[in-house]
Amino acid sequence: MQALRNVLKLTKIDSFLAKLLSYSLNRLLEDDPHLYTKLKKAQVDNAHDNLLGELQNSGNGIKLNGEIRVTNPEGLQLGNNVHIGGNAYINTRGGVSIGDHTHISRNLTIYSSNHKFNDATAIPYDSSYNDAPVVIEEGVWIGMNVNILPGVTIGRGAIIGMGTTVTKDVPAHAIVVGHGQRIVGSRDSEQYERLTKEQMFGGVNGKRLSKEEISAFSTPLSSMPRAPFFVLSTGRAGSTTIAEVLSKHPEIDCQHEPKIQLIRLSTQLLHGEIDEPKALEELRRLFESYTYTGFELYGESDQKLVNLVPLIRKIFPDAKFIWLIREPSAAVNSTWSRGWFDDKELAIGGYPKETFSLYRHFFSDYRPQAHLCGEMSEQEWVAMSSFARNCWYWTYWNNMIKTNLMSVPQENQLKIKLEEFDGSLDKIQRFLGVKHNDLAAKIYNSAEQRYSLKNTSDWTDAMKSDYERIISDELYDD
Repeated sequence: MQALRNVLKLTKIDSFLAKLLSYSLNRLLEDDPHLYTKLKKAQVDNAHDNLLGELQNSGNGIKLNGEIRVTNPEGLQLGNNVHIGGNAYINTRGGVSIGDHTHISRNLTIYSSNHKFNDATAIPYDSSYNDAPVVIEEGVWIGMNVNILPGVTIGRGAIIGMGTTVTKDVPAHAIVVGHGQRIVGSRDSEQYERLTKEQMFGGVNGKRLSKEEISAFSTPLSSMPRAPFFVLSTGRAGSTTIAEVLSKHPEIDCQHEPKIQLIRLSTQLLHGEIDEPKALEELRRLFESYTYTGFELYGESDQKLVNLVPLIRKIFPDAKFIWLIREPSAAVNSTWSRGWFDDKELAIGGYPKETFSLYRHFFSDYRPQAHLCGEMSEQEWVAMSSFARNCWYWTYWNNMIKTNLMSVPQENQLKIKLEEFDGSLDKIQRFLGVKHNDLAAKIYNSAEQRYSLKNTSDWTDAMKSDYERIISDELYDD
C-alpha cells in the first residue's frame, strides 16, 4: 500500500483528488488492515484461472500456489490433483506433461528446449533451438529448488529430493537427490500400486481426498466409450474449419491442433531424426495423458497427423479418418501467401534464421523439407522457388494421406473436398455415427484474415509452369 501512496505523491494530478484518494485508502486500511494481502491473493488467483484456461489440457483438483510463469501455456498438460508451488518457471517450447497426483514444491524450473550452439551463426548461440519434451509421470513428489532439463522423463511414483538437478531419465519409484542425481533408494512399489488401486490419493498437505473429490477427476482419452476420429489435411483453412463446425454438434468435441508436440514429433519422424518406436512411445503418452472432455465423440484436426496415421492406428485401432482436401491452386496460393517454405523461413540462400511466435517457430523449424524426406537432393530443394516448394508440399502430403489410408478399412475413412464442405455435413455426421444436427458451414481461413493473399491470376508464367509440373490433379479429382 505504501507503493500506492508513493504513486499518489509522484503522479501529477489535482491535489484535491490526490488527498481524496489518500483519505479513501486510509479509511479502507482502517476497516480492513489485511486488504492489500487480500487484493494480492485475488490477483494471483485470477492469474491462475487465466493460466488454466490457456493450457493444452488440464484435469481437475489442480492447486497452484504463488506466482507461476509458463512460457507458452498451450504446450503444458496437467493431470488431476497436480500441485505446483510458487515461483515456478516452466519453459514449454518442447512440450511438458505432468501426470496425475504429482506434487511439486517451490522454485521449480523446467526447460523443454535449449539454444543450439553447434553450427550456430552467433556467439554464444543463435535463435535456433533443440526441443525435447519433459514428461513427469503420475504420483511423483518433487522437492524445493529442483531443476529439470530438456528431454527428461521422470517415472511414476519417483521422489526428487530438494535441490536436485535432473539431467537424465528417472526410473519409476526411484528416490533421487543431489546435483549428481544419485539414486539413494526406492519407494515400496507394491505399496504404491496397492494405494493407487485403492484410490488413496493425497491432496493439500497429503490430506486424503474424498470419494467425491476423486469422482470429479477428468477421465483419460483412452477411456472414452468410442474411438476418436482424426482429420487429415494440408492447410489451416480446412483443418480449422472442420474443427470449428463439428464442435458445434452437441455430441462432438473436435480440437484444432491441440498438441503442439505433434509439430516437432511428426517432422522428426519424417526426417528420420527419431525412429518409429520412439515416436509411438511419445504419441501414446500424449494421448494417454490427455483428459476426456465429457462429449460422446472426440476428434482432432491437424495437418501434422498425416504421417502419424500408422502409429495412431496402433493406439486406436478403430479410429476413423477424414481426408479433407482443398483444391490445389487455392491451397498453394494460401500457403505461399503465408510465407510457407520461403528462403527466410527456412534460413537458406544466405538468410539468417528468423524468430517467430511459438506456433510460427514450430511450424517454420519443423516444416517438412524434400531433401530430408529423401525426395530430392539438397541442391535441388534450395534451388526451387518458394512457390514451387508449396506445390511440392501439397502433392507430397496428399499422396501420403492416400497411401496411409490404404491400410484403413473403407468404413473408417471418408474423403471430403473443402469446396464442397457445406454439402457434405450430412455425410460427415453419418460417417461419424452421430445424430443429425443442422450445422452451419463457414470457412475459417486465417490466411485471408491475417495475410494479403495473392491472386492466382497474377501468377507468373514460371509459377504456372511449376504448378503444372508438380501438382497432381488426380489426387483432388479421384
